[in-house]
Amino acid sequence: MQTVAIFAGECGHREAPLSIDVHLSGDFFASSGMDRTVKIWSLCTPVMKNAINSSISRPSSSSRASSCCSSNETPLKVVTVHYPIFSTAGVHDNFVDCIRWYGDLLLTRCANDARILLWKPDVKLEAFDNSNVTTVVVGGPAVLSKRQSSFEIICEFEFMNCDLWFLRFGMSYDCRMLATGNQAGKIYLWDVQEDCVDYYIEKKRLEYQEIKNDKTFEKKKKSNKKTNKKTNKNNETNINESNVSYEPIILSSACDSTIRQVSFSNDKQWIVAVCDNGSFWCWKSGGNSVIHGNSVI
Repeated sequence: MQTVAIFAGECGHREAPLSIDVHLSGDFFASSGMDRTVKIWSLCTPVMKNAINSSISRPSSSSRASSCCSSNETPLKVVTVHYPIFSTAGVHDNFVDCIRWYGDLLLTRCANDARILLWKPDVKLEAFDNSNVTTVVVGGPAVLSKRQSSFEIICEFEFMNCDLWFLRFGMSYDCRMLATGNQAGKIYLWDVQEDCVDYYIEKKRLEYQEIKNDKTFEKKKKSNKKTNKKTNKNNETNINESNVSYEPIILSSACDSTIRQVSFSNDKQWIVAVCDNGSFWCWKSGGNSVIHGNSVI
């Protein structure tokens, strides 16, 4: 095992990172931490690809030790990535202790906040770096543009009894179900696709239709930024997307300890929770949304 890259430095986290998650493409990962920031880092720049491929093609340390020419080998140069391709401290006002990808969207939660936010970072997930593979300092641009730090909150998932930090929500492997625990020993469960994706798609469809049919859209958009409201063609006022929330299914049990982390089995038949009192609780599902029974391991 050897270090290939270090993501830190000039534009890295200023305090301890608390959570990371790798994008399904394997080309990016998101990080969050005690500095309240969320950052997206690229793994697909030329220098990173070269470093990863070089580490894979090199023999293991035991093989090198037994090789007569191992002393002449050049040690693998560790890449230092100073610049993420996206960074913002505007989503949360406390340290961000859990982050997960949902497609190209992000799910995050911060300390002392009984909400999980689903939001879209306003950045294209592509390599910004066009440097030669010998470059050591790589990543996104040295100065992030306004576009690379802006975001759009799509919806929020609210629950109760959570005024502490280090509470990890869980996502099913098919990215369909979202779950979290709280201080009262309850599990909150949402069907993410059913609840918010259809809303987001419809919202975008209406926006594009408005752009096409309404020549005064840009003027209205500037006005909407000041009022935080959006007016449609019938002059009806709609709730801003950041205020949209969805009701969860609540799984109650005899557990009265804080649930720190929740995880799903691959087939979504089991939800497992770990508690402060050292116990593990399991809920068995009778379907996508019907939950019955629980037990302590």
